[in-house]
Amino acid sequence: MPLHLRLCTERRLPRLAIIAAVILVTCLEQLYFLGMLTFGERVEVTETLLVHASADVQRPALFPKEILATQRERNNTLRKACGFQKPLTRLTILERHTLYQHLVVEHKTRMVYCYVPKVACTNWKDTIRRLQSSSLEQPQWQNHNDGLIRLSSLPIDEATHVLRTYFKFIFVRSPISRMISAFRDKFRNEPYMFKRYGVGIIQQCREGYKNRSASSIAGDDVTFNEFLCYLSKSDVKDYNEHWMPVQQLCQPCSINYDYIGKYENIHPEAMAVLDAFAPASGVTFPPRQSKYRPAKQAEEQRLVKTATPETLRKVENIFHEDYALFNYFKASRHMLP
Repeated sequence: MPLHLRLCTERRLPRLAIIAAVILVTCLEQLYFLGMLTFGERVEVTETLLVHASADVQRPALFPKEILATQRERNNTLRKACGFQKPLTRLTILERHTLYQHLVVEHKTRMVYCYVPKVACTNWKDTIRRLQSSSLEQPQWQNHNDGLIRLSSLPIDEATHVLRTYFKFIFVRSPISRMISAFRDKFRNEPYMFKRYGVGIIQQCREGYKNRSASSIAGDDVTFNEFLCYLSKSDVKDYNEHWMPVQQLCQPCSINYDYIGKYENIHPEAMAVLDAFAPASGVTFPPRQSKYRPAKQAEEQRLVKTATPETLRKVENIFHEDYALFNYFKASRHMLP
């Protein structure tokens, strides 16, 4: 059942109010999909309608008022940064492919999650697997793709229905913290990445290494500044998903996300989603896996200071939309002289 219908039904609104709500929201959705109404306007009008229609009903909403207020603020920030709604049909084939591969569908709870690497996506994927299997046990470490339903795997009519009616959510993180996490994880712990990326990064960004043969470079000692240098010189569409901007992965100016969570407050904000949409499942959001040891603020500051101001600013310009869409401050504003 669509979210707006569920809200009406669960609150037991008067019949005429339900009919009026359905008609108006349906019209709003048609305008939204025609590109004549921004997602912010649709959310505000729908929310106002439901509040006024149920003023005498004491049954609580799916989310507490404080969470709704936070989500309204984040949605408004996103709306202002987007400027206008970009229809999915205007995305390139590559952009749509990337997006649909990152939208994970959970049919039991009627949720769609856009996963962003380095933003607790492994824990979210494990949580979704448990919701699908009705198992409370923490899954063993496995391939990221095991047992997940991607939007890209659904027939087009079903995918369209899912996007229009399911609850869609995303979790984001400060771009500089996410880049640091990707650097520490991939260029300190994964030998595969040394050869796949490290060698090329050193050839491209380390002085005196441009003409050295790849076989003579181990690729296991990439510095953070060299990593940023590589990002500044590469085409964003060719980025690995672990450091691709959220704007490219999840297209928040084209997809109407109902909930925007933040990594900085991951556990309570993740549990808010589960409490609202899977309260009877008994599934909780798991703690961070032991293999992940996030950088503390002091280490993040130390790494940022190893980057040249010019390189850092170039990379932050590449991630400008992520900073603006989700209201994060650029490191160059407060971590550099």
